[in-house]
Amino acid sequence: MGLLAAFVSLVYLPRTPGAKRRIDKSSVILNMLTFSLTLVGCDFLARGEWVFGGSFLLGLGIVCGLGLFLRQKGQAAPLLPLDLLARRDFSIGVTACFLGYTAANFFMISMPFSLTELFGRSPVMTGMLLTPWPGSMVMVGPLVAYLANKIPAQVLSAIGLVIAGCGFLLVRLTPLDASNLDIMWRFAVAGVGFAFFVSPNNRLTLVASPHERSSSASGMISLARIMGQTCGATCVALILAHVMQFPVLLCLDCAVAVAWGGALLCSSRLLYRRF
Repeated sequence: MGLLAAFVSLVYLPRTPGAKRRIDKSSVILNMLTFSLTLVGCDFLARGEWVFGGSFLLGLGIVCGLGLFLRQKGQAAPLLPLDLLARRDFSIGVTACFLGYTAANFFMISMPFSLTELFGRSPVMTGMLLTPWPGSMVMVGPLVAYLANKIPAQVLSAIGLVIAGCGFLLVRLTPLDASNLDIMWRFAVAGVGFAFFVSPNNRLTLVASPHERSSSASGMISLARIMGQTCGATCVALILAHVMQFPVLLCLDCAVAVAWGGALLCSSRLLYRRF
C-alpha cells in the first residue's frame, strides 16, 4: 500500500519547488527529548512503576520543551510551528483534534478489557466485535465528503463528536447479557460520529493556516493526533492501574465527557463567526 501511494503521488500530485534550508540540529534534538522524555515519564507514572524516575523524566522533558519553545520563537520556519496557534480557528481545530483522539483512545484502549472481562468474549471475538468502529468510518467516508460540500465543516465536526459521544455512551450502557449484534451496532454509531468529525475538522484547520505554511499545519495536526492518542492511552493505563471498581466503565465515562467537550469547542467556531 505504501509503494502504491508513493507511485500515485509521483504520477498525479503537482510538482512543488523545495526550500533549501539548513537543518536546525539543536531543535531536532530538543524536539526528540521533549516528547520522548515526557511520554516515557508519564508512562512510568501511570503504571506506578519507578515513580521517582518517571517524575524526573517528565520534569526533564518539560525543561527541554521550554528550551525548544524559546529556540523556535521568532524563527521564520520553526520546526515546531507554535506560532500558528495564534490563529483562533487553527488553535481550535488542533485542540479539537487532540480532544477527539483522546476520547477515541479512552474508548478503543479500554474496550478489549471490557469485552473480555465484563462480557466474557474471547480475544478473537473481541477483535470481531471491534470491527464496526473502523468499518463504519470507511463506509460513511464518501457521505462525509459529499456533505462537506453542502454543510459547513464547523457544523459537521461538532455533530460528529456529539454522535461519537452518544456512541460511547451507548456502549457504556450496554447490558452484560447483550448479544454480539447489540454490541456491534453501538460501536458502529461511535465510528460514524468520529468519521463525521475527523475530515471536516482537518479541513478547517488547514484552511485556517497560510497557504505557504500548509506543511507546518499538517505537521501540527499529526502532532495533535498522536498526542491525543498517547494522552488517552496513558490515562487508560492510569485508571486501570489505580481504579479497583469497574475501571473500564470510568474510561467510557471519560470518553463521553471528552468527546462532548470537543463538540462544544467545535461549536464555538460558529459563535465566533456569528459575532
